[in-house]
Amino acid sequence: MLVRYALRDVLSETELAFVRKSLETGFTVNKIEQDSNDLVIDISEEIDRSTIEKSLKTLVYIASTIGKKTLFEHRPELRISEDPMPELIKSGDVKQVATGLFMFQGQFLKLLNYLNFHLREIALHKFDAVEQEYPVLWPIDLFKKLNYFKEFPQQAILTTAVKNTYNDKEAFAKQYDGVNDYDVVELNENLDDCKYGLQPAVCNTCYYALSGKKQHENTVYTTYNKVFRNESSRTDSLDRLMNFSVRDIMFVGDEVFALATRQRLIEELQGFIEYLHLDCTIESANDYFFTNDVARKLFQYSFDLKYELLANIPHTKDRIAIGSINLHLDTFGKAFDIELDCGRQAYSGCIGVGFERLVYALYCQHGSDASKWPVSLRQNLMIEN
Repeated sequence: MLVRYALRDVLSETELAFVRKSLETGFTVNKIEQDSNDLVIDISEEIDRSTIEKSLKTLVYIASTIGKKTLFEHRPELRISEDPMPELIKSGDVKQVATGLFMFQGQFLKLLNYLNFHLREIALHKFDAVEQEYPVLWPIDLFKKLNYFKEFPQQAILTTAVKNTYNDKEAFAKQYDGVNDYDVVELNENLDDCKYGLQPAVCNTCYYALSGKKQHENTVYTTYNKVFRNESSRTDSLDRLMNFSVRDIMFVGDEVFALATRQRLIEELQGFIEYLHLDCTIESANDYFFTNDVARKLFQYSFDLKYELLANIPHTKDRIAIGSINLHLDTFGKAFDIELDCGRQAYSGCIGVGFERLVYALYCQHGSDASKWPVSLRQNLMIEN
């Protein structure tokens, strides 16, 4: 179907890209382009026009605000404009395993591990954080309490297992014997219902584990883990991965504590960006989202509940989010019944940094040979010549 939507003002390339990518999370978009002061969208499926127009109204508004709520920007001089991926793959430091999945070793992995260590030290020694380790699986109950399937259906990756009977195991083993020809495993009667899913975010297990907690004291937590989302790069690069590494620092407590901790973490991230000589801004999030969740996104934007760390990628003339700063208000306190000693629901928030994207941004900005990076940056990251 073809939808024509009237615009008040012509969209910039950045604004148009935001609208397009957000629409693609919910609809099968064949093409979207501007025709004078109209947006023309070609969609493969028949959708109620009012649904699309309602989404477009908010998407266009949010797109018009991109870059207008900037907390911090760091703009060091950059001399590199080439894609580092060919050299990273040639060196063996990066190897694609499958669509959206990569293996790392060598200098790339050393940098990833060092940056994780650096943020861990900040969490433990500057915020007295409680270090935690979580499973990579979420029970379906956690998805349900977060209403995740409604808000982010495009990102969910669920798991299943063979039913625990001899006949089901025998039939499954016979069908998927290595001598047979198959590329996917069919969801058939031999497989059980999904009871778990791969975690699409790191922080939520922390709040889930606090379910029913009474008299919770102001506390900072930290964890490092893998995140899984049903997405991949259009260019087989590291800008969007199905599986990536995240360090989260979470805070749970009263409103004053949550706001003060978020501000301290923002200041730490500003110093972290400068430490890395990274061309990066911290600004209100304009991340792509499933278009049936427009009201929630508008609320998030209006109250500055989410900021992103946006790193410049010179060779694509684009920016990618390498981290986020989130304030949940008392949303999770209510969802998981986490109470303070005064009986009120807890406030919470977190910061998260994705290391594959962060290291990729460093290579994009400073070149594929880390031994030739600026001297002070090499010293900070302990890179040998």
